[in-house]
Amino acid sequence: MSCLCRLLLTYLFLALLLHGLGEGSALLHPDSRSHPRSLEKSAWRAFKESQCHHMLKHLHNGARITVQMPPAIEGHWVSTGCEVRSGPEFITRSYRFYHNNTFKAYQFYYAGNRCTSPTYTLIIRGKIRLRQASWIIRGGTEADYQLHNVQVICHTEAVAEKLSQLVNRTCPGFVPPGGGWVHDIPYDLWREEDGCECTRAVNFAMHELQLLRVEKQYLQHHLDRLVEELFLGDIHTDASQRTFYRPSSYQPPLQNAKNHDHACIACRIIHRSDEHRPPLLPPKADLTVGLHVNHMKVTPMDAATASLLNVFNGNECGAEGSWQVGVQQDVTHTNGCVALGIKLPHTEYEIFKMEQDARGRYLLFNGQRPSDGSSPDRPEKRATSYQMPLVQCASAVPRAEDFSEDHRAQQHGSRAAGRGPCSQVLAALTCLLTLLHWNVLR
Repeated sequence: MSCLCRLLLTYLFLALLLHGLGEGSALLHPDSRSHPRSLEKSAWRAFKESQCHHMLKHLHNGARITVQMPPAIEGHWVSTGCEVRSGPEFITRSYRFYHNNTFKAYQFYYAGNRCTSPTYTLIIRGKIRLRQASWIIRGGTEADYQLHNVQVICHTEAVAEKLSQLVNRTCPGFVPPGGGWVHDIPYDLWREEDGCECTRAVNFAMHELQLLRVEKQYLQHHLDRLVEELFLGDIHTDASQRTFYRPSSYQPPLQNAKNHDHACIACRIIHRSDEHRPPLLPPKADLTVGLHVNHMKVTPMDAATASLLNVFNGNECGAEGSWQVGVQQDVTHTNGCVALGIKLPHTEYEIFKMEQDARGRYLLFNGQRPSDGSSPDRPEKRATSYQMPLVQCASAVPRAEDFSEDHRAQQHGSRAAGRGPCSQVLAALTCLLTLLHWNVLR
């Protein structure tokens, strides 16, 4: 296991003991009856026996996932739910790749984050050629593409009028006088043969096709059920930079319409849709929460992580040269820990969303980091799109005293009272696995 992987695993559980997340959300609350080190070891043993550890081990061991190199992309691929791009833009995708390297892609746009009210659809046709394995993203494949035609079709008269005006403001004279658009009629935004082009009016770019990855996996409890996923390149968080940006990570995956998770209702709906019948997804409830971190403790759980932390000098991460495996330190007085990329006090303007996936698992989304590597440290830099989600592996955070002998005897036969939804989300945040983060975990 690489140092980066070990550091990430430590980060996911006991490395980040975030006090101030909310009532009862800290991982360790040492009491006067037990030695701190024994509590840490008890908590770690409890974690290793937990569902979280099982899920993490399953993910790290590959979860029966294989990566196709080069990727076989021929077929029909669809979104698994409502996707949110920066802006915000609410979108579902339906892409077909053919044996002669041509493709036809639908991008369905919506008025809200549940993808129940379609506004317009882009129909994109072109050609794609796979190139070499990516030298930036291991396991990815680079590709080149060429657009042949991009059309837009509006789904209401109001949207047709508004969009035609926007196109004419962006590209004066593009819509001829008296030629206002009407709904349910396709209009060209890009034609290869005559140079017709005004895709910038809708912030369109197809550079996601420059980076691809295909995964095959068999579901854990249904080993005869194959699921294929296509990961395409990420979209720049600044819409004005989309046409200049080469992807360096991935969007949420598309699933093969033939080999998809049968629990995915959205997959079936999008598979049957087209530009005249845009998909209407079933509504999902979500929960938006906030997060403020003002206290931090770190426990390195292996020698490699302890050695890494000991490299940092002075006031960068706890007492210099003092890190030992299994020994907790409070790093609040050193303003966080540079080694983990966390500085305190520090304010970032974040967004969170919680929802359930097709299998009933709770997913926690947080804001997509700016593509330019900067920090969202001002309100105007708050994210308007999400990263790949975390999946909940436990409904509450295990505390060390829950597993100490004294406390276990006192708590036998009893259970703590439930907390409010916000506390549950914040507690779950410290006990989640990164879903589909194979580029780091492998």
